[in-house]
Amino acid sequence: MRMRTLFVLVSLVIALNFAVSPAAAVTNGTPDVYKVTIKKFEISNDNGTTFTELGSGGLIFDIAAVNAGAAVGTYFSSSAPLLANTTYNRMRVTVNCTFTLKGCVGASCTQSGTNAPGAAPAVESSFTIPVSACPTGEFVSTSPAVAFITNASGGLQLTMKFDVTNALALYAAGELGPGSTVQILPGSPSVTVTSP
Repeated sequence: MRMRTLFVLVSLVIALNFAVSPAAAVTNGTPDVYKVTIKKFEISNDNGTTFTELGSGGLIFDIAAVNAGAAVGTYFSSSAPLLANTTYNRMRVTVNCTFTLKGCVGASCTQSGTNAPGAAPAVESSFTIPVSACPTGEFVSTSPAVAFITNASGGLQLTMKFDVTNALALYAAGELGPGSTVQILPGSPSVTVTSP
């Protein structure tokens, strides 16, 4: 994978960790589908003073899919390449505040149009971050410092893998606050990066 793919995936994980980790789940499961819509991806080589847009528009990205890295790689514009022999030290990603999930936690499965779990089979269900946390319908994540150095061609070969094991969470009534019901929500995936 080119380095540009790495930036989006790492930034996406940061966004999801912030957005959908309200409390400790009662129990977890592995989703069959975990979709997020990337709206814009930007990168900086001057500590976030200025950003270069590498991709924009709505890419629906299923991090539970086996071809996840390849799908994100197609998002980037060849007209905005990374600079050669340059260290990029900040990244910023804008994602839609609605996620799509499909899967079961034990016998509790996602159901269409609701976060209340039901019996199998699982069907795709949407989860939207509350307006208080995402007032514009989009969430902008700014990463901490990174240090990715491009080669003479402006790229770097890397291998990236998502692990969505336990990235579906079942919450008990009251666990998400007073008056909350039993809900099935997205948990946080993990990501590993290795050089070939």
